[in-house]
Amino acid sequence: MMNSGKINKLKLQTMLEKVEEHLKALAQYELDRRGVFAIIQRLTSIIGAQEKEYWVLEDRFAELENWLKADAPELLNAGLDMPTLQRVVDELEKLKGFSNARWTRDSDEKSLKLRKLWETNISMAQTFLRKAARKLNLEYTPLGLVESASSGVKLQDSKPIIDSIRNEYLQLIRYQEEMLTNFYEPSLTMVGILDNEIKNLKQSGRARDEFFAANLLYFLKLKEYSVQPYVQKFQDYVKERGSKKVNV
Repeated sequence: MMNSGKINKLKLQTMLEKVEEHLKALAQYELDRRGVFAIIQRLTSIIGAQEKEYWVLEDRFAELENWLKADAPELLNAGLDMPTLQRVVDELEKLKGFSNARWTRDSDEKSLKLRKLWETNISMAQTFLRKAARKLNLEYTPLGLVESASSGVKLQDSKPIIDSIRNEYLQLIRYQEEMLTNFYEPSLTMVGILDNEIKNLKQSGRARDEFFAANLLYFLKLKEYSVQPYVQKFQDYVKERGSKKVNV
């Protein structure tokens, strides 16, 4: 039978073990918090061109792509909270400020390269923000973060899409939505967008751009716009491309 001294010693030992576990948890939390802070600070530095290495726009976009590939997934695993996610949203939303830049409309080689980098950044940023928002039972919309109406249940969890072709089609539709919403400035007409897409088809060589142009042509024809010159240019492009496989 244990005496009171041994019992008290065991209680003290148990208490010390709990205190130690609590201190370890606090230390880990602090490390995680500092890690999240550092990741967001790096994002702020890239977006705001706070370092000399980001002053050249092409370098800035390339480094942001690296951030979205490497650092963004770490944020997803670090237990994001609403204020932290909002800071990330505020930074990434600044990408839309380039929508009026001249290089988004010019078709020279340098402009096309910048446009491709920027477009990639926009697409990756939106994908990341949607994933991060879902983890907090939120939705990322053009109006910002809003409470999700689905209570955190993903659509694909309840209605899985097993047809890969349908998934590919949906991705192409989402790309068109992103381009019309976030890439082209609001004052540009649909005919102006079509003109730009037709001009860039040969340089991009991507199926999604070809699909976008084809949908614009069909829609504007239904609306009785005079698009025959663009139809001819599109047909010339398809004929020149032939059966060559195009990238999505």
